[in-house]
Amino acid sequence: MNRGQRGTMTLMVSSLAGLLLFLGFWLHKGFQEAEDVMLQQGNLLYKESLQVVEDSLFQQVVATFISRVQTGDSLHLFQDSNAEGLIDLTIKQVRGHSGTISTDVSASPPEKGSSRITLRIDSIDGQPGDTMIYLERYESSSAAFILREKDPQLDSLVRQTFATKLATTDLPPHYGFRPVEKVDTTKVDLMPSRFAPFHHQELYFEQATSYLLGKISGQLVFSLFLFSLTALAFGALYRSNQRALQYTQLKSDFISNMTHELKTPITTVGVAIEAIKGFVAVNDRDKMLEYLDISEHELGRLSLLVDKVLKLSMFENEVPTLKREALDLRQVAQRVIDAMTIQVEQQQGQVVFTTEGDDFTLQGDAVHLTNVLYNLMDNSLKYTRQHPELSLALTARTNGLLLRLQDNGIGIPAAYQDKVFDRFFRVPAGDRHNVKGYGLGLTYVADIIHRHGGTIALQSEPGQGTIFLIELPRNHG
Repeated sequence: MNRGQRGTMTLMVSSLAGLLLFLGFWLHKGFQEAEDVMLQQGNLLYKESLQVVEDSLFQQVVATFISRVQTGDSLHLFQDSNAEGLIDLTIKQVRGHSGTISTDVSASPPEKGSSRITLRIDSIDGQPGDTMIYLERYESSSAAFILREKDPQLDSLVRQTFATKLATTDLPPHYGFRPVEKVDTTKVDLMPSRFAPFHHQELYFEQATSYLLGKISGQLVFSLFLFSLTALAFGALYRSNQRALQYTQLKSDFISNMTHELKTPITTVGVAIEAIKGFVAVNDRDKMLEYLDISEHELGRLSLLVDKVLKLSMFENEVPTLKREALDLRQVAQRVIDAMTIQVEQQQGQVVFTTEGDDFTLQGDAVHLTNVLYNLMDNSLKYTRQHPELSLALTARTNGLLLRLQDNGIGIPAAYQDKVFDRFFRVPAGDRHNVKGYGLGLTYVADIIHRHGGTIALQSEPGQGTIFLIELPRNHG
């Protein structure tokens, strides 16, 4: 990895890390806000429960008081039986002028945090019994309705009311109270109460993580989507960049090897022409003809090389037309073997051709399939050190044909087996001239097989040779 690649990788990783930190901060803030809202809803629900209990007890006391005043049971100290131990009332009857009776009922003794009930009995027509009763409730700043602090009965009643209300919401069902470590004196409680344990205590919910995550599920999904999309985009960009670099390297290798291949016939032809122009042409006609044959052969090789490059260019720019016709693949294979017999014998090798079945016909392009077999066998010969042994087996199946080519060559390492069909790829990559080639043959082979609707695979181990397996349907497209 060069400096430019490292810089690109560092920039991508840094960008992803920055995005991850931003999303993490955003989610953390959202989580905290959801927690604050949850606690606010819980506190409001608890205060509503307090209000319900206060109102219930107030109505209970007032109803009892009115009943006893109307029945004439007054001028005594009593305790309300429905709120025994909780409420003390002192009734004072003060007789005024004939038209008005004012009664002042208060918790005794009045003190900060107490409540006051005022009863006015006004005569409408001056006759006894014709009265109207007005009850007014005045609350001090603490808003404690004639209730004693930290009463277990009240706590239980408030908790039951709170639990009932809580069950109707989506808030977490498990909760508790804990002392406030530090009271913020700058804040004013708009709904204060002196019920225990709410005084100087705070509500908290247990096992609320799943609830809070559910509240920010939209943010979580969006964050995951955004990060994944960005990571995939960077990954695709990086892979594309790597493929472009590999393609550039392979193209450089191709140019280097092709330059060497071009140089060889040009040099040979130049030497032959120089010899012909010199004394050899005059003294030995046979020698001159031999040099001319060499020149013709090398020029033929040069023409073939140029033709291959031109065909490759056409192959890249447009889909080659396949002239499909009924053909016998066994006959095609046999013609290729016969054409390569001299080349095999020069390397002191042999080719064994076997068939299994009777019908080897299929719909295909005879020229391209011939080139496929030629390229595969030529590769096997080039990558075998000495005494090549090629085994070609053709098997007829119901729906197609199986072609198996095995050699005893140098093999292909596992790391390169999925790349051998890539354009310009050679094993190993680099400036090698001991084996002639341009890294185009197997690319052409794979493409032609795929255009015939077939598949090609290989099995290879270094030093053990290579096996190519080709499956072709009898009719495709």
